[in-house]
Formats: sequence, C-alpha cells, structure tokens
Amino acid sequence: MTARRSVTGSVAARPQHGLALIGVLVVVVVLAALAAAMVAAQDRRLERTTAMIAQDRQLQLVLAAEALALQGLAADTRSGETIDHAGDPLFAPRSLVLDGAAVEATVTDLEGRFNLNTLYDPETGAPRPVQIDRFRRLLDVLDLDPRLAAAVVDWIDPDSRPSPGGGAEDGAYQRGRAPYRVANRPFTSTEELRLVAGMTAQAFARLEPHVAALPGFTTINVNMTTPALVQSLWPGIRRRDAEALVRRARVRPFRAPGRFVAALAALGEASPGTDQGAGLDGLGVGSSHVLLEVRIEDAAGALRSASTLSRRPHCCRVIARRLTVAR
Repeated sequence: MTARRSVTGSVAARPQHGLALIGVLVVVVVLAALAAAMVAAQDRRLERTTAMIAQDRQLQLVLAAEALALQGLAADTRSGETIDHAGDPLFAPRSLVLDGAAVEATVTDLEGRFNLNTLYDPETGAPRPVQIDRFRRLLDVLDLDPRLAAAVVDWIDPDSRPSPGGGAEDGAYQRGRAPYRVANRPFTSTEELRLVAGMTAQAFARLEPHVAALPGFTTINVNMTTPALVQSLWPGIRRRDAEALVRRARVRPFRAPGRFVAALAALGEASPGTDQGAGLDGLGVGSSHVLLEVRIEDAAGALRSASTLSRRPHCCRVIARRLTVAR
C-alpha cells in the first residue's frame, strides 16, 4: 500500500517538473530577446552617434575651407590690387587628403555672372532698363525666351502689376495645382528661378551658370565673365569676338572697363554706340563676391557645400551656405 502511494506521487510530480522547466525556458527566451533588442538598440545608437561625428567632422572641414578662403579674400584686399582675374591665386582649385578625407575646393567669381537683383532698383522703385535689356539679350543668346525677363522682374518688384511682355504676378501662380505667390523681394538664391513662370528645368540648366543672386547692385567683372554675357552687353557682338575677349582677359586682364570696351570696338564687329545697354554702366574689373564650392569624401559618404563669400574693405564674411549630403 505504501509502495503504490510512492509510485503515484512520483508520477504526479513529473508534469510539475516539466511545467517548471518550460517556465524557465520561457524566461530565458524572453531575457535573450530583451538582451538582443538592447544590443540592437545600442548598435543603432552607436551608428547614429558615429554618423553624427562623421557629419560634424565634414562640416568642420567645410568651415575650415571657408576660413581659409576668407583669409585669402582679406589678403587680396589688403594688397591693394583691384583687378580680379583667372590668374589670381585665389581662384586656383585646391585638393588634399586629410586624415582619410578627400577634400576638393574651387572658388568662382560670382560677379563674372549677371546679378538677377540688378534688374530692379529699390531706391527708385523702378526696373533698370539697361540691365533688363542685357538680361533679355542673354536669354536670346542662350536660345531662351526673352519674355522670361519680365517674369523675373515681377518676381522681384513689390507691386502686383504684371510687367508688359511676359510679366507674371500672383494670379499666374495661383492657377496651378500647388498655388503660391511671387516673392516680391530680391532673389536669395538662383534656385528661386525654378519657381518663376515660364522657367523650365531645361531653361534653368542653361541659364544658371551665367547668373547670380547677390545683394544690392553689383558690376559684371569683364575679366571673369562668359562669352554669352559679353554678347549680352549690347547688340551685334558675334560669338567669336566674345570668345576672343574672354581668352584675352584670361591672359592679359583688363585694368579698366573702358579698355574692355575699346578692345571690343577694335574688333570692328560691334561698337557700343549710343545703345542704352552699352557704355560702362554695370561693368567692372574686380569682384566683391565669390562662390566657394567644397566636396568632401570619406568613409561616411560625401558632402558638398556651396558658400557665398562677401568682402568689403574691412570685412570678409560668409553670407550664404548650402549643404548637400550624399550617402
């Protein structure tokens, strides 16, 4: 009787032992899953931290390149030289490898381009006819619709009256699927041109290398401009003459706008004459704004920056910066 009772007790205990074992296994699995999740979360935090450190390192390299460029601008200003040209050391491309990061930097004279903000004079509250004529000719030289000039002027001017010959104010922009308004202020970036009525992606790609969005009125540096811009200065300039003047300026920079005009007239193909876009209005041989473009590549990826630098007699500073990250 006693033996039978003992066997029955041991058999009954076996399911309890099995349940206890299953419970332990469940606890182990849960703890393992929690540990794995914690490790994964820690890995993600580590990756984010590493990426942030890498991005900060790239940004510091950009800031260092800006500082060096500003020093170069300041040194050029202190030298007393008022002529800016392609042979200036400031515009020499630079590249180096620094602690595993490949850095490339180029400086471009933004005043070798047409400043969109010169189309309208905020002091007189009226468009500038000379600049508008030049811009229309630039569009024509680039095989673009000259009527775009009126829409660009309306993007800047503060009134709500469309300019004749292709102007566009709020009404033209509110009929689309995503309505918006004109800026009614100066351009802060050439990218804004994409928003102007009539501006296609193809037209922007063709126009953008020849234009800039700089504060205030700036002159066109004839020593650093493009053949298309030379042709835009007044009617009748042939492409080959414009290219000849650009090549000459690269080798023997013009020391005054008048010498540039005289060299053009000496070609015999075009003369400034009395055209309102001729003369020396808006022409120069120096620059106060440059574009610093930096590309950095390392194990973390690539970073591109485009910084607009401005110089005055006693001050050089960054007035705009755009960063593009490629991973």
